[in-house]
Amino acid sequence: MIAVLLLGTICYLAIGSYRYWIALPFDLHDRWAEIQYFIRGIDPFDVAVGKADIIHGVGKVSEFGGYTPWAYIFAIPLVPPVPYEVVQFWYFGMMLSSFSITFLLLLQYSKRFGLSRDQSLLICATAVCNWALVYSMRWGQYSLPVLAALTLYMVAVKKTWPVLGGLSLAFAMIKPQVAFLFGFVAIAKKQWELLLIAIMTVSAAWVGAAFWVGKPILSMLAAKAKQNIEIGYYYGLFDVFIRTSHHRESWLLLSGVLFVTIMMLAALLQSRKSVEYHMAVAAVASTMWTYSGVYDSLVLAFMMYYFMLQYYRQHTNYIADMLLIASAILVWQPTGFSHGIIWAIPLIMRAVWIAAIVVNVMREGSEPLLGMS
Repeated sequence: MIAVLLLGTICYLAIGSYRYWIALPFDLHDRWAEIQYFIRGIDPFDVAVGKADIIHGVGKVSEFGGYTPWAYIFAIPLVPPVPYEVVQFWYFGMMLSSFSITFLLLLQYSKRFGLSRDQSLLICATAVCNWALVYSMRWGQYSLPVLAALTLYMVAVKKTWPVLGGLSLAFAMIKPQVAFLFGFVAIAKKQWELLLIAIMTVSAAWVGAAFWVGKPILSMLAAKAKQNIEIGYYYGLFDVFIRTSHHRESWLLLSGVLFVTIMMLAALLQSRKSVEYHMAVAAVASTMWTYSGVYDSLVLAFMMYYFMLQYYRQHTNYIADMLLIASAILVWQPTGFSHGIIWAIPLIMRAVWIAAIVVNVMREGSEPLLGMS
């Protein structure tokens, strides 16, 4: 099984890499163009909407372009201000390095539970085998570096390393729609110093970016929010309503408030549950709330990691095992069905994942651990 999963993962990486090189990685080019304008003191959103001149040799920022203001600073190591041809090679290496970091960190993390080498390998292979790898690599998305940063964050929360954890969470906030809800993991574990470091780091980058382009601090974030509402694609829990409603802002706001409330309740009422549980809840919630692209589903690695860990930590449970198998198939499946092609399928998938989390957390701490140290 380990060999099959690793082979599947390699195939996904290979397909994503092939598509990355034979076709323009659209998102990466937008990120590169944004950085090129940003370092010249130009707000990339102004270029996207035609308020600023297009620089020859850089080109236009698409209507989908523009990120949160702090991301322009955090992304410079990923997409440095060098010729695009160089960035293409550099970022390809960054994606592969991020995947390797994630896998090795999860493998090392598993050792503390007293698992055998084969058990640890199976858990990690199950977690990282995800069709979203294809989309993430093909488009040159930030998803893999964010996944690596959140894995570092999980380790830091577990070991109470506030500086590493705060910086890792702040970096992951390059994609706040993915990373924000993971902040509640630190709240659940009462790691306030870690949270403060993350907030201060993001805030400093936000203020610095606004100062650099000469814009009011809130205006840059407002531009991003306005863009997401106008574009109209979503792929979250309320996808059908947000796509078709004339009140998208209200549905997005409702979604945000709902999931922040759920995460806060989980953090406060289930604080004694494991770090792995809280990471799994944040992972599923991040694919359901204000926005989620198929490439962002990589964070479901934390969900699968938790399910597999529970499989080895607890006595055999038929229902939990069936939900584990169903969850795994839905994550591994090589199809775009998971994000809105057939509207009912995403609902079914999420219902399975939520049911699996509920069953596993009910078992957590209620049964003796098997083979744990």
